[in-house]
Amino acid sequence: MSAEMVAQVRRFNRTVTQRIGVLNENFLASDRSLGQNRLLWEIGPDGCDIRTLRTRLDLDSGYLSRLLRALETGGFVVVEPSATDRRIRIARLTEAGCRELATLLRGLGLGRRLLYELEVRARAHGVRLMRLETKDELSEAIRMYETSGYIEVEPFNDEPYADHWFEKPLNV
Repeated sequence: MSAEMVAQVRRFNRTVTQRIGVLNENFLASDRSLGQNRLLWEIGPDGCDIRTLRTRLDLDSGYLSRLLRALETGGFVVVEPSATDRRIRIARLTEAGCRELATLLRGLGLGRRLLYELEVRARAHGVRLMRLETKDELSEAIRMYETSGYIEVEPFNDEPYADHWFEKPLNV
């Protein structure tokens, strides 16, 4: 890949980052941060125990508690003891939380469209193989890549923040 192609992909990444608001406090035009929205996603429609959330997201207890408190204050989540073991706390989405989760899912559709646009632009420049990487915590990205025809491959770079590497041949 030429230096100009790399620069073009980087420009695209910056545009996507700005357009979907990843770096803003109000992610996806919501009143919540990326961390809070990520937590809504992980709690999901069935709820999830706090210990699992902490492990899955690799968050310390204090930060997770602050995120949960903000979501509770906003009326999106309730935290209650488990019916089977009162020592275990379960986070569940409220009706408002379920509506917000649906909004996040629609936002993922935007991500899929942007990925498609990237592929179209790459084809136009003669790129024959798309390569992407992501972290374990970004399960939505992993699923999006897999369902978009990307195959997980051995690492092709030494990116310290990547856990998964994907590639997809492009028909030029």
